[in-house]
Amino acid sequence: MPILIVSILFSAAARCQDTSVTDSLLRQLELSEADSSRVNTYLALWYQYYRSDNMKALEYAGKAKQLAEKIGYTQGQAVAAYRLGSQYNRLREFDKAKIEFNISIALAKSVNDSNALASALAGLARIHRENTAIDSATAAYLEAMAIFESSGDRNAVAMIHNDLGNLYKRQRLFGKALSHYKKALEIVRKLGFLPGISACLTNIGAVYQEQGKHDEALSFQEEALGIKREMGDKLGEARVLHELGNIHRLSEDYEKASDHFRSALELAEELSQQDLIAMARYSLGFNEFQRGNYREAIHYGELVAAQENKNLATMAENHEMLAGAYAALNDFEQGYGHSVLAKKYDDSLYNEQRITLSSELEAKYQNEKNQKEIASLNAAREINILKLQKQRSERIYLIGGAILVFLLGIVIWNRYRIKARTNKKLREMDQVKSRFFANISHEFRTPLTLILGPLQELQKKDFHGDKQSLYQVMQRNSRGLLHMVDQLLDLSKIESDKMVLQAVKTDLRTFLKPVTAAYESLAQSREIRFDFKMEDDIDLYIDPEKMEKILHNILSNAFKFTGKGGSITLSAGVSDFTQKQQAQVSIKDTGIGIAPQELSRIFDRFFQAGNGSAQQYKGTGIGLALTKELVTLHHGEIDVSSVSGQGSCFTILLPMGKAHLSRSELFVPANSPAPAEPGIISGSSFPATESRHSGSTISRSTISGRKKSPAGETRTPEGAETEHGLPQLLIVEDNIDMQAFLGQILKPHYRVSAASNGLEGLEKARELQPDLLLSDVMMPEMDGIELCRRLKLDENTSHIPVILLTARSGKIPRIEGLETGADDYLTKPFDADELLVLLKNRIRQRALLRERFSREITLQPKDITITSADERFLQKAMDIVESNMGNFEFNVQAFIEQIGLGRTQVERKLKALTGQTPVEFIRLLRLKRAAQKIAGKEDSISQIAYSVGFNNLSYFAKCFKEQFGESPSAWSKQPA
Repeated sequence: MPILIVSILFSAAARCQDTSVTDSLLRQLELSEADSSRVNTYLALWYQYYRSDNMKALEYAGKAKQLAEKIGYTQGQAVAAYRLGSQYNRLREFDKAKIEFNISIALAKSVNDSNALASALAGLARIHRENTAIDSATAAYLEAMAIFESSGDRNAVAMIHNDLGNLYKRQRLFGKALSHYKKALEIVRKLGFLPGISACLTNIGAVYQEQGKHDEALSFQEEALGIKREMGDKLGEARVLHELGNIHRLSEDYEKASDHFRSALELAEELSQQDLIAMARYSLGFNEFQRGNYREAIHYGELVAAQENKNLATMAENHEMLAGAYAALNDFEQGYGHSVLAKKYDDSLYNEQRITLSSELEAKYQNEKNQKEIASLNAAREINILKLQKQRSERIYLIGGAILVFLLGIVIWNRYRIKARTNKKLREMDQVKSRFFANISHEFRTPLTLILGPLQELQKKDFHGDKQSLYQVMQRNSRGLLHMVDQLLDLSKIESDKMVLQAVKTDLRTFLKPVTAAYESLAQSREIRFDFKMEDDIDLYIDPEKMEKILHNILSNAFKFTGKGGSITLSAGVSDFTQKQQAQVSIKDTGIGIAPQELSRIFDRFFQAGNGSAQQYKGTGIGLALTKELVTLHHGEIDVSSVSGQGSCFTILLPMGKAHLSRSELFVPANSPAPAEPGIISGSSFPATESRHSGSTISRSTISGRKKSPAGETRTPEGAETEHGLPQLLIVEDNIDMQAFLGQILKPHYRVSAASNGLEGLEKARELQPDLLLSDVMMPEMDGIELCRRLKLDENTSHIPVILLTARSGKIPRIEGLETGADDYLTKPFDADELLVLLKNRIRQRALLRERFSREITLQPKDITITSADERFLQKAMDIVESNMGNFEFNVQAFIEQIGLGRTQVERKLKALTGQTPVEFIRLLRLKRAAQKIAGKEDSISQIAYSVGFNNLSYFAKCFKEQFGESPSAWSKQPA
């Protein structure tokens, strides 16, 4: 059996069909017998047709595979399967191509044909690349490259580098793409392999074109053109000419672009390449369109439209160009028709994948069949052909039933897979959109914080006159920019269904009064009459925050377009013009009005009135679009009427009652009290504590309600100083300017340390044990959410109050931060005074908790549920003391060893949570237990003192009186 030689060439640069060779092969086919040489002839014919005639190439590869399988020519079958896969790939039937490549891989392994295996792996990698399975594609390419390198096939190694370049180019990783293309070019130049050289030159030129480096792109493409002409590759020459035309068009050298496109068109027509003919004609038309020669553009565009062309992308772009050209010639009817066709082809392009799925069931069945054939290839000869007819019939029935069940399973599974894939894509799109707008918010809000914050500090200084007014102008415009950013984010939330209505019952008159009051001073300064009219009392279910945005957007426009001496009226009442009961809010002005042709577009996103009188009032075109969306969110309607030069009237209709609202759209205020600070103190309700020794209970009043000595009196904590002077504050912020600004405003009040990312912040928090930690959310290495979560889970740091400072607005990021245990959450841009007050309150609250602990701590029962790291630490500390209550030898060293942390960590943590040293903590718990026993008259005072670890009665009496203000004997005489 002759050895089959597998040739691997660049698919993008192989030569066109050689007619004389084809004729010779066809004659050879007529003379050959059904053996391996005939298989090789089929494969050689595939090579002649694989670029010029897809169907003939597919036919010869199929015949080669069928014959090879019939005669047991496994090596030929492996190569034929690879070439079938390559042809299906060219036809973009990726599922069929994948099946054939997998068959080729299995067969190549069975006969140890490394070259066939590597070729099939490379083919499979291209399918992964088309399906955007980047990791799988890269792995397959590298495996194929390793095989080719070990076999010394340098041309094939160059092919893999070229394919890897294509992979990275598709991901727009142009640096990596160029690296692989240039490695491939270096290899094929040494080999003198012209098709490979031209392919690499073309690809490198395409990358430079994508990067906008037109001179470099021209240099490589022109060299590629020379090689194509030297090879006589007219199809390749036509494609390079087309690319050169595109480069000249992008460089605005439209004359040269036109020459190259015409040359490409002539060659494409000579070769009858319909797709390339359509591309060249479209490019000529678009080139003329950009030059303003709209009739010439229409000429070429109509030729493309009349042509039978399967390239949906070209057709969509062509009709879009035609629509623009006709519109430019004021033929709007034709323009609209082509616009509709462009949309139709765009939709067809989007649904192309779904259309191809209809053949997937057959492909999956064929794949299963082929896999079974491969598995049984070598075993087929050993099957006993003399089985009884009855057994054969039963087997046929069994296989038929199994296939039926299998097909049914595939149908069900396929439907589920398509649905799951669609849902996954939608979720991914939502996540990408959410991440994009979160990042945009961060990128805008952080610089705005660094503008507004310093401005606020400057305004506190004693500046007058021009400087003060300049600062006010800067601050006002910065806040205006922030308002526009917020409006854009609101639009994005509505678009992605992330904005939720939170409606509450609202008295409309009460709601509207502060809104109108906010504009009274503006009306006076502008000498505009501003009236508010409302006769009926109306209760509505509205979202106050969103309704304020609606009214402020309309009112701000009314004041913008109404001149001195004009009037604006806001009126509210029950609508008389609808059958269903609705509230009506109208805002009428006597401003410049809106032109009739613009009324229908006034609520369109980014639309700006274009009439002459409105040109001086430039806006963004966001406010009214957002207003309409927010009204729709309320299940309402908004309309506008206007007379140019006389004014406008915006009317909002809102349904009354709450029948139109879903449960999720109704805001239910939380009536339950806020959760207590983590720790063993539980707000105002302290549970009765049961003695483990006697079974008696002692209430909170028994411990802390009696008269105390001055040592036990409550002190109001200052919250501004610690034992080291100023409280220590750790700032975790990756923006150096923001870090410096925060340090500047906080250093007068705190000992400030800083970290540049979450990972560094975590290490510094463990090292410094600060009194407060202020962290940004979006940071490299580790974000603020993860930093907070780790701090709160670690016993060493769980007591540190964490305040998150972020540019992300909205409830969801805030809830996400608070759920990780953050103590508070402040949104950028923030007020410096607000930040200082917030930090001061946190210090004060922690001081109050320590004070409260020292006088009101209760001995908790063993079965209490522990929910936080602080509670777990304190519970463990209390349990250790409780279990050693009567041990005279139990001291601080033993206490720290049983806790299992370092001495410094224990001291810092106890001090932060209770305000006490370990010695004071142990003594306090012993005294509390003694007070409980004395109140319950469980034993004599001396025995009780011994039972709680005091072996010196006078020292016990002294400590007891200092803590509770009474001697042990006096305590025992009062009722429990």
